[in-house]
Amino acid sequence: MIIKNLFDEYLSVIIKNRNLSKEDFKEVLFKDGGQFHWKIEQYQNQINIIMNKNKEYLDILKKYYKSLNKIILDVIAETKTRVLCDTSSPFMWLPDEVGLAWDPILDTPFIPSSEIKGAVSAVIEFEKGKILRDFLFGGEVAELEIHTKSLVDFTNAYPIGSSKGLLEKEVMTPIYAKVAKEDEASPTPVKFYVIKPGVKVRFLAVIDKIRFNELMEKMMKEDKKKLLGTYNISSIDNICNILREYIKKAFEIWGIGTKTSSGYGEFRIIDMECDI
Repeated sequence: MIIKNLFDEYLSVIIKNRNLSKEDFKEVLFKDGGQFHWKIEQYQNQINIIMNKNKEYLDILKKYYKSLNKIILDVIAETKTRVLCDTSSPFMWLPDEVGLAWDPILDTPFIPSSEIKGAVSAVIEFEKGKILRDFLFGGEVAELEIHTKSLVDFTNAYPIGSSKGLLEKEVMTPIYAKVAKEDEASPTPVKFYVIKPGVKVRFLAVIDKIRFNELMEKMMKEDKKKLLGTYNISSIDNICNILREYIKKAFEIWGIGTKTSSGYGEFRIIDMECDI
């Protein structure tokens, strides 16, 4: 049986069970064999349909960006650990206030572009400094005496393949959520859904070729050639190589999303193809 949009199903469950206590409502959402568990299982059985839609959507985006003369770095990665993004998202936010980034139109979890851009820009700033970070992602570049807008942007990352489903339940038990003394603690399990390990995701890094050429022209006119050599940013090829290096580090070493310090959000980069 094919279920309706899972986000709509979640909203229906909320409305139908709005008078339940918090604990009873958690049972409805998370109990094995329960009402919503069945909907999750049915959703998992039709993920090939969802992933094909995601692929088609990304292909459309890529074609559109290319029509605007953008340079595309097409990235495919695979989750090595569980992934949790945008915990303020309305999907699954009730009852424990831990949501999961969800696209209600495509009916799929995703990794927000803002989290990808934030992670990659942070790694670049940490390893290479603020100048390169601002050159690529916008900011005040003192050496150029200009304030730049972003040269590189990202799309959301959408699941495009998995042999073991998309979602699974997770539980964490904060011990000192309300008190500091161990003998006064009353651990309360917090339940939420995450993206499973073994899920392939795809996203696009989009480079503004027109903006890049404008920056190169300005740097040549104002004799800022030293910057070109220092940061190796004199061509689109070099920009693609920089992005490859730091996307890989962000995804494989630093992690993407929430709870990365606890081992969440680790990926393996599978492919990065630059379409110039």
